[in-house]
Amino acid sequence: SLYTGEVVGICVSARVITEKMQIEQQRTHLTLIANDILQRKNLREIMDTVAHALRDHCGFERVIISLLDEHYEATNLAFAGLTEEEKIKAYESHLSPEQRKSIFSEEFKMGQSYYIPHDRVSWADMGVKSKLKPEQMKDWHPDDFLFIPLYREQKKVIGLVSVDDPVDGKVPAAENLAPVELFATQAAIAIENARLYEEINRHAELLESRVAERTRKREALLETSYRLRE
Repeated sequence: SLYTGEVVGICVSARVITEKMQIEQQRTHLTLIANDILQRKNLREIMDTVAHALRDHCGFERVIISLLDEHYEATNLAFAGLTEEEKIKAYESHLSPEQRKSIFSEEFKMGQSYYIPHDRVSWADMGVKSKLKPEQMKDWHPDDFLFIPLYREQKKVIGLVSVDDPVDGKVPAAENLAPVELFATQAAIAIENARLYEEINRHAELLESRVAERTRKREALLETSYRLRE
C-alpha cells in the first residue's frame, strides 16, 4: 500500500543517515588520534594507541598489529581486546612469511584491505581463535580474516592490522573501511617516524660512546706520557 511504501522509505532514509553520521563520527575520532600519534616518538605507545583506537572506534572487538621486516617476519606486536592467554597464543600460532604474502591476492582485495573468508585458505585455523559462534554473527564467520596493510612509500609493506569479531556481525563494505584505511596510512607514517627517531638516537648514542672511548684512550695516553716524562 501507499502507507507501507512511505514507511519503508522513511526507515531506509533514516538508516542511511545514521550510517553516514556514524562514519563521520568515526572519521572525526580517528583524525584526532592520528594527529596525536604523529607527534609521538615512542613506537610502543604509537602501536598500542592505534590498536585501541581501531577497537574503540572501528567496530571490531579484537585487533592485532604486526610490524613486518623485509622478509615478512613479525618484529613487533600490539593488541587490543585480547586476554593475556590470547596474546601468548598470538605469539605461538602465527602466519608464516609465505602465508602473509598470500594475503595480498587480488581475489581477497576489498578497497585497500584484504578480506579472506575462512573457507578460502588452508590456514584458517592459524592465529587466535574467536570465542564467538557462527550463529552469533550475520554474514561474518568467526574464522574469517580481515587485514589492513600498513604501507610506507612506494607501497612497501611494513605491517599488517588484523581485525576480528565485528560488533554488527557483518562483513564490512569497502566504502565503510575507507576511514579505517586512511587512519592506517597515518599510523604507518607515525610508526616510520618513530623508527627513524629511534635509529637516530641509537646512532647518536653510538657516536657518544665512540667519542667517550676515544677520550678515555687519549686521557690514558696523556697520563702515560706525563708519567714517562716524570
